[in-house]
Amino acid sequence: MSLAEYIRQLIDDDKLVKFYKSQGWRLLREEVLREHYYECQECLKQGKYTRATMVHHVQEVRKRPDLAMSK
Repeated sequence: MSLAEYIRQLIDDDKLVKFYKSQGWRLLREEVLREHYYECQECLKQGKYTRATMVHHVQEVRKRPDLAMSK
């Protein structure tokens, strides 16, 4: 089963939180936060500094599960 198929199944079962608790996602999340110096990228676009505690998908994971683990 591909990652996209797995995520679609989680969505269907209303268990997408399992993806966000996975080791792969947590490692990618930390990597992205580190790369952006823990700064909120949306706030920076507005000229403000806010410490980031989460990352966002470029494309909503429910719409594009095939991009779930891409930067």
